[in-house]
Amino acid sequence: MQPEMTRLSDDQVRLVFQPILHVQTGRVVAHEALSRPTSASPSATITELLDSARRDGDLWNLEESIRELVLFQLAHAQIIDHVFINCSPCVIEDERFTDSLQAAIDRHRIDPARVTLEVTESRAHEEHDVLLHRLGPLRERGVSVALDDVGTGGSGLGRMLSLDPDWLKLDRSLVTHIDRDPSKQSVVRFLLQFGERSNARVVAEGVETETELQTLVDLGIRYAQGYLLGAPHPDGAVSVPDTQRCIDRVWRRRRSAGQVAPTHSPIAALSEGAPTMAHRTTIHAAAEAMLPLAAEGLVATDGGRPIAWLPRETLMAHARSGRAHEPIAGSLREQAVLPAETSLANTLEIASRRHSSVAHHPLLLEREGRFVGVVAVSSLLAAASELMGATISQAA
Repeated sequence: MQPEMTRLSDDQVRLVFQPILHVQTGRVVAHEALSRPTSASPSATITELLDSARRDGDLWNLEESIRELVLFQLAHAQIIDHVFINCSPCVIEDERFTDSLQAAIDRHRIDPARVTLEVTESRAHEEHDVLLHRLGPLRERGVSVALDDVGTGGSGLGRMLSLDPDWLKLDRSLVTHIDRDPSKQSVVRFLLQFGERSNARVVAEGVETETELQTLVDLGIRYAQGYLLGAPHPDGAVSVPDTQRCIDRVWRRRRSAGQVAPTHSPIAALSEGAPTMAHRTTIHAAAEAMLPLAAEGLVATDGGRPIAWLPRETLMAHARSGRAHEPIAGSLREQAVLPAETSLANTLEIASRRHSSVAHHPLLLEREGRFVGVVAVSSLLAAASELMGATISQAA
Protein backbone atom coordinates (compact mmCIF):
# COMPACT_ATOMS: atom_id res chain seq x y z
CA MET A 1 0.00 0.00 0.00
CA GLN A 2 1.38 3.40 -1.00
CA PRO A 3 1.84 6.08 1.67
CA GLU A 4 -0.62 8.89 1.81
CA MET A 5 0.28 11.69 -0.59
CA THR A 6 0.64 15.23 0.66
CA ARG A 7 -2.17 17.15 -1.06
CA LEU A 8 -1.91 20.58 -2.56
CA SER A 9 -3.83 23.33 -0.86
CA ASP A 10 -7.33 23.45 -2.39
CA ASP A 11 -6.30 20.84 -4.99
CA GLN A 12 -5.46 23.65 -7.38
CA VAL A 13 -2.77 21.85 -9.37
CA ARG A 14 -2.39 18.55 -11.19
CA LEU A 15 0.79 17.17 -12.76
CA VAL A 16 1.64 15.95 -16.22
CA PHE A 17 5.02 14.67 -17.37
CA GLN A 18 6.59 15.36 -20.76
CA PRO A 19 9.40 13.07 -21.96
CA ILE A 20 12.90 14.23 -22.91
CA LEU A 21 14.38 11.92 -25.52
CA HIS A 22 17.81 11.02 -26.83
CA VAL A 23 17.20 11.73 -30.51
CA GLN A 24 19.50 9.04 -31.88
CA THR A 25 18.29 6.08 -29.86
CA GLY A 26 14.74 7.29 -29.11
CA ARG A 27 15.29 6.46 -25.44
CA VAL A 28 13.47 8.53 -22.82
CA VAL A 29 16.18 9.94 -20.55
CA ALA A 30 13.97 12.04 -18.26
CA HIS A 31 10.57 13.68 -17.85
CA GLU A 32 9.80 17.30 -17.08
CA ALA A 33 7.08 17.70 -14.46
CA LEU A 34 4.59 20.31 -15.65
CA SER A 35 1.90 21.83 -13.45
CA ARG A 36 -1.62 22.47 -14.70
CA PRO A 37 -4.43 24.27 -12.83
CA THR A 38 -7.44 22.14 -11.97
CA SER A 39 -11.06 23.21 -12.17
CA ALA A 40 -10.75 24.18 -8.50
CA SER A 41 -8.22 26.87 -9.36
CA PRO A 42 -9.34 30.43 -10.14
CA SER A 43 -6.45 30.69 -12.61
CA ALA A 44 -6.72 29.54 -16.22
CA THR A 45 -2.98 28.85 -16.65
CA ILE A 46 -0.11 27.86 -14.40
CA THR A 47 1.56 31.20 -15.16
CA GLU A 48 -1.46 33.03 -13.79
CA LEU A 49 -1.50 30.81 -10.71
CA LEU A 50 2.21 31.38 -10.02
CA ASP A 51 1.89 35.13 -10.59
CA SER A 52 -1.07 35.26 -8.21
CA ALA A 53 0.86 33.30 -5.56
CA ARG A 54 3.85 35.63 -5.99
CA ARG A 55 1.66 38.71 -5.47
CA ASP A 56 0.02 37.17 -2.41
CA GLY A 57 3.34 36.10 -0.89
CA ASP A 58 2.35 32.44 -1.20
CA LEU A 59 4.80 31.31 -3.89
CA TRP A 60 6.94 29.33 -1.44
CA ASN A 61 3.98 27.27 -0.22
CA LEU A 62 2.71 26.63 -3.75
CA GLU A 63 6.06 25.48 -5.13
CA GLU A 64 6.86 23.41 -2.05
CA SER A 65 3.55 21.59 -2.48
CA ILE A 66 4.27 21.01 -6.17
CA ARG A 67 7.74 19.65 -5.37
CA GLU A 68 6.23 17.29 -2.82
CA LEU A 69 3.70 16.05 -5.36
CA VAL A 70 6.40 15.54 -8.01
CA LEU A 71 8.64 13.58 -5.65
CA PHE A 72 5.72 11.41 -4.55
CA GLN A 73 5.04 10.59 -8.20
CA LEU A 74 8.72 9.90 -8.83
CA ALA A 75 8.87 7.51 -5.88
CA HIS A 76 5.87 5.49 -7.08
CA ALA A 77 5.60 5.94 -10.86
CA GLN A 78 6.35 2.90 -12.97
CA ILE A 79 8.03 4.53 -15.99
CA ILE A 80 9.61 7.75 -14.70
CA ASP A 81 13.28 7.31 -13.80
CA HIS A 82 14.46 10.93 -13.76
CA VAL A 83 12.47 14.13 -13.34
CA PHE A 84 13.04 17.82 -14.05
CA ILE A 85 11.33 20.07 -11.48
CA ASN A 86 10.75 23.73 -12.31
CA CYS A 87 11.87 26.09 -9.54
CA SER A 88 11.66 29.86 -9.36
CA PRO A 89 15.03 31.45 -8.53
CA CYS A 90 13.45 33.46 -5.71
CA VAL A 91 12.22 30.22 -4.12
CA ILE A 92 15.65 28.58 -4.39
CA GLU A 93 17.14 31.68 -2.75
CA ASP A 94 14.90 31.15 0.29
CA GLU A 95 16.96 29.91 3.25
CA ARG A 96 14.47 27.06 3.76
CA PHE A 97 14.92 25.62 0.27
CA THR A 98 17.95 23.34 0.65
CA ASP A 99 16.77 21.65 3.85
CA SER A 100 13.20 21.37 2.58
CA LEU A 101 14.18 19.62 -0.64
CA GLN A 102 16.72 17.34 1.04
CA ALA A 103 14.12 16.30 3.61
CA ALA A 104 11.55 15.57 0.89
CA ILE A 105 14.04 13.48 -1.10
CA ASP A 106 14.93 11.49 2.01
CA ARG A 107 11.31 11.10 3.05
CA HIS A 108 10.42 9.50 -0.29
CA ARG A 109 13.68 7.48 -0.36
CA ILE A 110 14.67 8.85 -3.75
CA ASP A 111 18.17 8.76 -5.18
CA PRO A 112 19.06 12.48 -5.53
CA ALA A 113 20.66 11.67 -8.91
CA ARG A 114 17.12 11.17 -10.24
CA VAL A 115 16.27 14.84 -9.65
CA THR A 116 17.12 17.87 -11.79
CA LEU A 117 16.15 21.38 -10.71
CA GLU A 118 15.15 23.51 -13.68
CA VAL A 119 15.89 27.21 -13.15
CA THR A 120 14.76 29.99 -15.46
CA GLU A 121 17.91 31.40 -17.10
CA SER A 122 16.48 34.89 -17.58
CA ARG A 123 16.35 35.38 -13.80
CA ALA A 124 19.10 33.02 -12.63
CA HIS A 125 21.67 35.83 -12.58
CA GLU A 126 19.80 38.14 -10.22
CA GLU A 127 21.01 36.56 -6.97
CA HIS A 128 23.72 34.43 -8.50
CA ASP A 129 25.85 33.92 -5.37
CA VAL A 130 22.83 32.96 -3.27
CA LEU A 131 21.75 30.41 -5.90
CA LEU A 132 25.20 28.83 -5.83
CA HIS A 133 25.11 28.65 -2.02
CA ARG A 134 21.64 27.05 -1.91
CA LEU A 135 22.33 24.56 -4.70
CA GLY A 136 25.80 23.50 -3.48
CA PRO A 137 24.76 20.92 -0.83
CA LEU A 138 22.11 19.48 -3.14
CA ARG A 139 24.57 19.03 -5.98
CA GLU A 140 27.03 17.34 -3.63
CA ARG A 141 24.34 14.73 -3.00
CA GLY A 142 23.77 14.19 -6.73
CA VAL A 143 20.97 16.61 -7.66
CA SER A 144 21.63 18.19 -11.04
CA VAL A 145 20.75 21.66 -12.36
CA ALA A 146 19.23 22.73 -15.65
CA LEU A 147 18.96 26.27 -16.99
CA ASP A 148 15.65 26.88 -18.76
CA ASP A 149 14.85 29.40 -21.51
CA VAL A 150 18.50 29.56 -22.60
CA GLY A 151 19.10 31.97 -25.44
CA THR A 152 16.57 34.62 -24.46
CA GLY A 153 17.59 35.73 -20.95
CA GLY A 154 19.49 38.76 -19.80
CA SER A 155 22.34 36.94 -18.08
CA GLY A 156 25.72 36.60 -19.79
CA LEU A 157 27.30 33.33 -20.78
CA GLY A 158 29.99 33.86 -18.15
CA ARG A 159 27.34 33.91 -15.45
CA MET A 160 25.75 30.77 -16.89
CA LEU A 161 29.11 28.99 -16.92
CA SER A 162 29.89 29.90 -13.31
CA LEU A 163 26.55 28.38 -12.27
CA ASP A 164 27.98 25.19 -13.84
CA PRO A 165 24.67 23.77 -15.14
CA ASP A 166 24.39 20.10 -16.04
CA TRP A 167 21.72 20.82 -18.66
CA LEU A 168 20.93 23.75 -20.96
CA LYS A 169 17.35 23.87 -22.22
CA LEU A 170 17.00 25.98 -25.35
CA ASP A 171 14.04 28.33 -25.33
CA ARG A 172 11.25 27.21 -27.63
CA SER A 173 11.46 30.53 -29.49
CA LEU A 174 14.82 29.34 -30.86
CA VAL A 175 13.32 26.02 -31.95
CA THR A 176 10.12 27.18 -33.64
CA HIS A 177 10.68 27.37 -37.43
CA ILE A 178 14.42 26.83 -36.97
CA ASP A 179 14.36 24.85 -40.22
CA ARG A 180 13.82 28.09 -42.15
CA ASP A 181 15.77 30.56 -40.02
CA PRO A 182 19.58 30.62 -40.51
CA SER A 183 19.99 33.12 -37.64
CA LYS A 184 18.39 30.73 -35.14
CA GLN A 185 20.56 27.92 -36.49
CA SER A 186 23.68 30.00 -35.84
CA VAL A 187 22.61 30.72 -32.26
CA VAL A 188 21.87 27.05 -31.56
CA ARG A 189 25.18 26.00 -33.09
CA PHE A 190 26.98 28.43 -30.78
CA LEU A 191 25.06 27.24 -27.71
CA LEU A 192 25.91 23.63 -28.56
CA GLN A 193 29.59 24.57 -28.64
CA PHE A 194 29.16 26.37 -25.32
CA GLY A 195 27.47 23.32 -23.81
CA GLU A 196 30.26 21.04 -24.99
CA ARG A 197 32.94 23.28 -23.47
CA SER A 198 31.09 23.44 -20.14
CA ASN A 199 30.13 19.73 -20.00
CA ALA A 200 26.43 20.60 -20.16
CA ARG A 201 23.90 18.58 -22.14
CA VAL A 202 21.71 20.66 -24.45
CA VAL A 203 17.97 20.00 -24.82
CA ALA A 204 15.83 21.54 -27.56
CA GLU A 205 12.39 22.35 -26.14
CA GLY A 206 9.16 22.81 -28.07
CA VAL A 207 9.93 20.55 -31.05
CA GLU A 208 6.65 20.30 -32.94
CA THR A 209 7.51 19.44 -36.55
CA GLU A 210 9.68 16.81 -38.18
CA THR A 211 11.53 19.48 -40.19
CA GLU A 212 12.47 21.25 -36.95
CA LEU A 213 13.76 17.96 -35.51
CA GLN A 214 15.67 17.23 -38.73
CA THR A 215 17.41 20.62 -38.58
CA LEU A 216 18.21 20.25 -34.88
CA VAL A 217 19.71 16.79 -35.41
CA ASP A 218 21.75 18.13 -38.33
CA LEU A 219 23.07 20.88 -36.06
CA GLY A 220 24.16 18.34 -33.45
CA ILE A 221 21.30 18.30 -30.91
CA ARG A 222 21.19 15.02 -28.96
CA TYR A 223 18.25 15.65 -26.63
CA ALA A 224 14.82 17.03 -27.50
CA GLN A 225 11.39 17.58 -26.00
CA GLY A 226 8.11 18.60 -27.58
CA TYR A 227 4.71 17.47 -28.81
CA LEU A 228 6.26 15.80 -31.86
CA LEU A 229 8.11 13.38 -29.57
CA GLY A 230 5.63 13.07 -26.73
CA ALA A 231 2.82 15.18 -25.31
CA PRO A 232 2.59 15.80 -21.55
CA HIS A 233 0.79 12.89 -19.90
CA PRO A 234 -0.20 12.13 -16.29
CA ASP A 235 2.12 9.11 -16.13
CA GLY A 236 4.71 10.21 -18.70
CA ALA A 237 3.64 7.65 -21.30
CA VAL A 238 5.05 7.90 -24.83
CA SER A 239 3.68 6.41 -28.04
CA VAL A 240 6.86 4.47 -28.68
CA PRO A 241 6.10 3.21 -32.21
CA ASP A 242 5.12 6.67 -33.52
CA THR A 243 8.06 8.39 -31.86
CA GLN A 244 10.54 5.79 -33.04
CA ARG A 245 9.23 5.95 -36.62
CA CYS A 246 9.68 9.73 -36.59
CA ILE A 247 13.27 9.45 -35.34
CA ASP A 248 14.01 6.67 -37.84
CA ARG A 249 12.81 8.88 -40.72
CA VAL A 250 15.11 11.70 -39.60
CA TRP A 251 18.15 9.43 -39.51
CA ARG A 252 17.28 7.78 -42.83
CA ARG A 253 17.28 11.22 -44.46
CA ARG A 254 20.67 11.93 -42.90
CA ARG A 255 22.06 8.68 -44.25
CA SER A 256 20.66 9.29 -47.74
CA ALA A 257 22.20 12.77 -47.70
CA GLY A 258 25.56 11.40 -46.54
CA GLN A 259 25.27 13.33 -43.26
CA VAL A 260 26.15 10.52 -40.87
CA ALA A 261 28.89 11.15 -38.35
CA PRO A 262 32.32 11.04 -40.06
CA THR A 263 35.03 8.92 -38.51
CA HIS A 264 36.75 11.98 -37.04
CA SER A 265 33.64 13.25 -35.19
CA PRO A 266 33.93 13.11 -31.35
CA ILE A 267 32.34 10.03 -29.83
CA ALA A 268 30.63 12.29 -27.27
CA ALA A 269 27.91 12.86 -29.89
CA LEU A 270 26.67 9.33 -29.12
CA SER A 271 26.83 9.54 -25.33
CA GLU A 272 23.95 9.22 -22.88
CA GLY A 273 23.62 9.80 -19.15
CA ALA A 274 23.94 7.06 -16.53
CA PRO A 275 23.68 6.79 -12.73
CA THR A 276 26.97 7.52 -10.96
CA MET A 277 28.20 6.44 -7.55
CA ALA A 278 31.42 6.95 -5.62
CA HIS A 279 33.60 3.82 -5.63
CA ARG A 280 33.63 3.80 -1.80
CA THR A 281 29.83 3.38 -1.67
CA THR A 282 28.82 0.07 -0.14
CA ILE A 283 27.25 -2.57 -2.35
CA HIS A 284 24.14 -2.50 -0.17
CA ALA A 285 23.70 1.28 -0.49
CA ALA A 286 24.31 1.18 -4.24
CA ALA A 287 21.77 -1.63 -4.72
CA GLU A 288 19.17 0.27 -2.68
CA ALA A 289 19.69 3.37 -4.83
CA MET A 290 19.37 1.33 -8.04
CA LEU A 291 16.18 -0.51 -7.08
CA PRO A 292 13.72 2.14 -8.37
CA LEU A 293 15.77 2.75 -11.54
CA ALA A 294 15.50 0.93 -14.84
CA ALA A 295 19.18 1.58 -15.62
CA GLU A 296 21.25 -1.41 -16.74
CA GLY A 297 24.10 -0.44 -14.44
CA LEU A 298 26.01 2.43 -12.88
CA VAL A 299 29.28 4.28 -13.36
CA ALA A 300 31.68 4.08 -10.42
CA THR A 301 33.58 7.32 -9.88
CA ASP A 302 36.61 8.48 -7.92
CA GLY A 303 36.47 12.18 -7.14
CA GLY A 304 34.01 12.69 -10.00
CA ARG A 305 36.22 10.86 -12.51
CA PRO A 306 34.64 7.73 -14.04
CA ILE A 307 36.63 4.54 -13.42
CA ALA A 308 34.43 1.57 -14.33
CA TRP A 309 30.97 0.31 -15.27
CA LEU A 310 29.16 -1.93 -12.78
CA PRO A 311 26.35 -3.99 -14.38
CA ARG A 312 23.07 -4.10 -12.51
CA GLU A 313 22.99 -7.89 -12.35
CA THR A 314 26.48 -8.02 -10.85
CA LEU A 315 25.60 -5.40 -8.24
CA MET A 316 22.38 -7.14 -7.22
CA ALA A 317 24.07 -10.54 -7.05
CA HIS A 318 26.79 -9.19 -4.76
CA ALA A 319 24.16 -7.42 -2.63
CA ARG A 320 22.49 -10.79 -1.98
CA SER A 321 25.80 -12.37 -1.03
CA GLY A 322 27.97 -11.82 2.02
CA ARG A 323 29.63 -8.83 0.32
CA ALA A 324 26.78 -6.36 0.84
CA HIS A 325 28.79 -4.12 3.18
CA GLU A 326 31.93 -4.01 1.04
CA PRO A 327 32.58 -1.00 -1.22
CA ILE A 328 31.58 -1.39 -4.86
CA ALA A 329 35.25 -0.87 -5.78
CA GLY A 330 35.81 -4.57 -5.13
CA SER A 331 33.20 -5.51 -7.74
CA LEU A 332 34.70 -3.49 -10.59
CA ARG A 333 36.60 -4.78 -13.60
CA GLU A 334 39.42 -2.67 -15.03
CA GLN A 335 38.12 -0.62 -17.91
CA ALA A 336 39.52 2.06 -20.20
CA VAL A 337 37.95 5.51 -19.94
CA LEU A 338 37.99 7.53 -23.15
CA PRO A 339 38.32 11.29 -23.60
CA ALA A 340 35.03 12.70 -24.90
CA GLU A 341 36.90 14.04 -27.95
CA THR A 342 37.97 10.55 -29.10
CA SER A 343 36.97 10.01 -32.73
CA LEU A 344 34.49 7.38 -33.84
CA ALA A 345 37.22 5.54 -35.73
CA ASN A 346 39.54 5.39 -32.72
CA THR A 347 36.68 4.37 -30.44
CA LEU A 348 35.78 1.47 -32.71
CA GLU A 349 39.41 0.36 -32.65
CA ILE A 350 39.61 0.58 -28.84
CA ALA A 351 36.28 -1.21 -28.39
CA SER A 352 37.41 -4.07 -30.61
CA ARG A 353 40.43 -4.68 -28.36
CA ARG A 354 38.54 -4.81 -25.06
CA HIS A 355 38.66 -7.96 -22.95
CA SER A 356 35.69 -10.26 -23.48
CA SER A 357 34.61 -9.79 -19.84
CA VAL A 358 33.82 -6.10 -20.48
CA ALA A 359 33.17 -6.18 -24.23
CA HIS A 360 29.42 -5.70 -23.72
CA HIS A 361 29.83 -2.86 -21.20
CA PRO A 362 29.14 0.70 -22.39
CA LEU A 363 32.18 2.87 -22.99
CA LEU A 364 32.84 5.57 -20.39
CA LEU A 365 33.68 9.13 -21.43
CA GLU A 366 35.38 11.89 -19.45
CA ARG A 367 36.49 15.44 -20.04
CA GLU A 368 39.02 17.16 -17.77
CA GLY A 369 38.56 14.50 -15.10
CA ARG A 370 34.75 14.70 -15.06
CA PHE A 371 32.21 12.12 -16.18
CA VAL A 372 30.57 13.08 -19.48
CA GLY A 373 28.45 10.05 -20.35
CA VAL A 374 28.39 6.48 -21.61
CA VAL A 375 28.20 5.12 -25.13
CA ALA A 376 26.21 1.91 -25.44
CA VAL A 377 27.71 -0.77 -27.65
CA SER A 378 24.45 -0.77 -29.65
CA SER A 379 24.83 2.97 -30.36
CA LEU A 380 28.44 2.47 -31.39
CA LEU A 381 27.51 -0.35 -33.76
CA ALA A 382 24.63 1.70 -35.19
CA ALA A 383 26.99 4.61 -35.89
CA ALA A 384 29.46 2.25 -37.53
CA SER A 385 26.68 0.76 -39.66
CA GLU A 386 25.50 4.22 -40.73
CA LEU A 387 29.03 5.18 -41.63
CA MET A 388 29.52 2.04 -43.72
CA GLY A 389 26.16 2.56 -45.44
CA ALA A 390 27.01 6.13 -46.33
CA THR A 391 30.44 5.08 -47.63
CA ILE A 392 28.89 2.40 -49.83
CA SER A 393 26.26 4.83 -51.17
CA GLN A 394 28.91 7.41 -52.04
CA ALA A 395 31.08 4.78 -53.73
CA ALA A 396 28.13 3.59 -55.81
